[in-house]
Amino acid sequence: MTQAKRPRRILVAEPEPTISETLREFLNHIGYEADLADNREDVLSKVAENACQVVVLDHLLNSSVDGDLLDELRSMDPSICVIMLISFPLV
Repeated sequence: MTQAKRPRRILVAEPEPTISETLREFLNHIGYEADLADNREDVLSKVAENACQVVVLDHLLNSSVDGDLLDELRSMDPSICVIMLISFPLV
C-alpha cells in the first residue's frame, strides 16, 4: 500500500485579512494546505520552520526598511517558490 501524498503547503503573506482569508479558503478548497502570515517576522519564522514550499507574497510586505524580504527568503531556501502579489486601486 502506498502512502497518501501530503498536500503542498503554501504560505499566504498578505497584510489585508480579507484577501488572505479568501486566498486560504480557495487554496484549501483545491487541495493545498494554506497558512497565513501578515507581517515580515511571521513570514520568516514560518519559512524557517520549513512549513511551506510556496510563498504568495504581497509586494507591501516584500519591501521595507528592513530590506528585501524576497532576497532573504531566497537566502534561507533557494528552492522556495515565491509568487508576488501586486495590486493597484482602480480609482
